[in-house]
Amino acid sequence: ESSTDGDTVLVAEGTYTENINYNGKNIVVGSLYLTTQDTSYISTTIIDGGGLDVVVKITTGEDQTTELVGFTIQNGQSVNGGGIEMSGSTASLKNLVIKENEVTMRGGGIECRDGCIADIINSKIFNNYSAQEGGGIRLYNATANITNCEIYDNNAPVRAGGIDVSNNSTATINGSIIHTNTSQIGGAIRIYNGSSLTLINSLFYNNSVTESGTALDCRTLSNATIINTNIINNNANANNNCVFADDNSTLIIYNSIIRDNGTNNILHENNSTITVDYSNIDDGYDGESNIDIDPMFVDTANGDYHLSDYSSCIGAGTTTGAPTTDIEGNPRPNPEGSNPDMGAYENALGTPTYLPQVLNVPTDYSTIQAALTAANATDTVLVQPGTYTE
Repeated sequence: ESSTDGDTVLVAEGTYTENINYNGKNIVVGSLYLTTQDTSYISTTIIDGGGLDVVVKITTGEDQTTELVGFTIQNGQSVNGGGIEMSGSTASLKNLVIKENEVTMRGGGIECRDGCIADIINSKIFNNYSAQEGGGIRLYNATANITNCEIYDNNAPVRAGGIDVSNNSTATINGSIIHTNTSQIGGAIRIYNGSSLTLINSLFYNNSVTESGTALDCRTLSNATIINTNIINNNANANNNCVFADDNSTLIIYNSIIRDNGTNNILHENNSTITVDYSNIDDGYDGESNIDIDPMFVDTANGDYHLSDYSSCIGAGTTTGAPTTDIEGNPRPNPEGSNPDMGAYENALGTPTYLPQVLNVPTDYSTIQAALTAANATDTVLVQPGTYTE
């Protein structure tokens, strides 16, 4: 209560069981991470809502100098905004862990509404629950820039397990990983009712729904642009889909990889359009320079979605509109002067390395000489037992 505009409130490590309110003060509240950059303070400086109310309220017109930095925010329970509630305010939320919060309506981890502007940076948002919409984050007539975040294991049984972008909201998501979120509609993200999303250098996997849009559900005069993003192994099946546009909505996708998401990869209905170019799409998709081929990730079984040196996605993107770095901050394109890669991770090569092949005789070629003629350097010609008169 003693702080005033422009102050910094520095919090020693420990667990603080309380529900805090900025009360219109334009201040910075931070753990010792703020002064030391020691990330261990994020997990050891905890604001615990005690299951009584939202943990942090920034709802009284706070301005862009307002920050919350370097805490674990947990155990909030409310109607809207279990971990952090913002309304009509502007704030930066940095280097936070926001976990295990619950709401009876919307915005399990974070609720931003009524003209608020939020910069959410270098944070992990997980294991939050919303009974209605936005298990991790919910935007309602709000703007958010979400950068270098991991949003996972959130649940909203009705809509938007990970992030809900609704009612004339605008979101830009860059360099983020969104996985293992669940809902009925929009497992990872729902975009709804005149809202807009720009998605850059991000990775989606293992999100799930019971109805539509395991990764992305875009409806009702909304739009999204997806650039250099991997959408992989989200569980679309015959009863749902992975990337969905409906009711006069528009999706533009380029330099991206959308594969292994089940039977319905990309679908649009009811005067909606989806434009896909320079992308690697399961079963192909009409558009400029799209391909349909195994992207040859390094190790999908262990969550490594970097491109191997043999990947046909290397150098297969377009420079038009491509970001200048990848999800890890590496330069894009690499090397300079080449074309960018498809996907979130830029390989160091400008073109793929040739993958040695095994040419079988007589299965692939009837004669040894035919196989030798067809072989490239580093290939192997494997000859089955038999007599070859040649």
